[in-house]
Amino acid sequence: MKLTPYTLDQRLKKIRRNTIAQFWEFVEMLREARKGKIWEKLDYDSWSAYLAQPELSLRENTVNNYITALNRFEEFSLPISVVPCSRAMLIASKLTAGNAEELVLKAQELSWSDLRKEINPSKNDDCFHIWERITVKRCKSCGKILVV
Repeated sequence: MKLTPYTLDQRLKKIRRNTIAQFWEFVEMLREARKGKIWEKLDYDSWSAYLAQPELSLRENTVNNYITALNRFEEFSLPISVVPCSRAMLIASKLTAGNAEELVLKAQELSWSDLRKEINPSKNDDCFHIWERITVKRCKSCGKILVV
C-alpha cells in the first residue's frame, strides 16, 4: 500500500516520537538494572560485562552518561521522553532551576549543532577560517612536537 506524502510524513514523525520515548524507557530500565545489581544475579563478572553482552553491546561509560542525563531531567521534573538522546546529553550538565524549561524547548526545536552553539558559544563562531599549511615535527626519542 502506497502512502500519501502527508500520511508518510505523519507516520515518520510518530515513529520518531515513539523511538525517543522508548529509548528513555530503555535507559530507565538500565538504571533499575544497575541499581538492582542485575549482573550479580545473572552471574556476570561486572556491570560492564553485563552491558557488553552481544544482545546489549553497550559501554558502561555510555550507559552511565545516559543515566546521568535522565537523572538530571528528573531532578528538574522535565519531560525527557520528548528530547532525543544526543540533545538531552548535551544540555543535561547545563540545566539549572532558572534555565531548565528554556533549554528543553531549545533541545526540542533546534538541530544538535545549533543547540551546541547556543549552549557553548564560541568566540570563533563568526570567523571564516583561512587555513594555512604548517609543518609539524616529532622527536623520535621523547615524542615532543615542534611546530615549524
